[in-house]
Amino acid sequence: MPVDAGCPDVSLLRLAGVPKSNLITSHSCRSWMQMGEELALFNAQAAEYKEEIARITRELREVKRKYFEQKKKETVERDRVRAERAQEEREAQVQESRMTVARFTGGGFNLSQGAS
Repeated sequence: MPVDAGCPDVSLLRLAGVPKSNLITSHSCRSWMQMGEELALFNAQAAEYKEEIARITRELREVKRKYFEQKKKETVERDRVRAERAQEEREAQVQESRMTVARFTGGGFNLSQGAS
């Protein structure tokens, strides 16, 4: 049986007087190493997911910013158009009222005839 990197050689430990119950077998050492590799893989995947979440969050923030800028521009334009329409309506009402009201000038004296 080959000696695994990071796993102690069981036969050398037995010669050193270590009881068999205290020994880590080659199989359990390999399974621990495999679990360590899996943990490293999962940590790498988690880091990738965190980066992707951060990227998507930035994109979402940018889209929201652009959306609200556009909405603000539309609101400002709509308010400007409404104000122009209201001003035009007021001017039309003033013109209409000027035409319909009888106007008297000169204190009631006829100014078109010559003085006698």
